[in-house]
Amino acid sequence: MKLISQSEDQVELRLNLSELVLLRNVLNEVCNGMHFTDNDLAAIFDMSRADAEDLLLNFNNLLERLDLLPE
Repeated sequence: MKLISQSEDQVELRLNLSELVLLRNVLNEVCNGMHFTDNDLAAIFDMSRADAEDLLLNFNNLLERLDLLPE
């Protein structure tokens, strides 16, 4: 992973494909595998379940476009 740029509220990163897939898989486990309550998600990850699920959807859409989403 390489930091490309950073501003006050955004970070631009360059990831290799394995890093991208790993992050998607970890997020998938957080959203679907592990049993976190909504309060746990907010406390541990500082994001709502809906935000985490939206981020996972974005990862899935990206990996699908790259033809890397597991069947």
